[in-house]
Amino acid sequence: MEGPVLIAVVIAIIIAALMAAMIAVIGRVVLIAVVIAIIIAALMAAMIAALMAALIAVIGRVVLIAVIIAVTITIIGGLLIALMGERLIALTLRRRSPVLVRGKPEPITG
Repeated sequence: MEGPVLIAVVIAIIIAALMAAMIAVIGRVVLIAVVIAIIIAALMAAMIAALMAALIAVIGRVVLIAVIIAVTITIIGGLLIALMGERLIALTLRRRSPVLVRGKPEPITG
């Protein structure tokens, strides 16, 4: 059981690191990006470990197929979560700080 859990944790950490790096390069607040990436990595590691354990238990001896399926699901899920996280961060920062929005600053009225 340690093998699939270790693989899931490593993949989740790699995705989280890539996500944090991408968000930092794009120009968002790095601290928020790192915190969100760590939380997503922990949640994904738990979900993928459970999914892999269930697949291996159902399939039985064919562990390799279960690992390949889990890795594929992890990569696709990680990319989708990273994109959604980036959009949520962008929307949140746009509401609070017009300075970080690309383009012309809105005139202050009132």
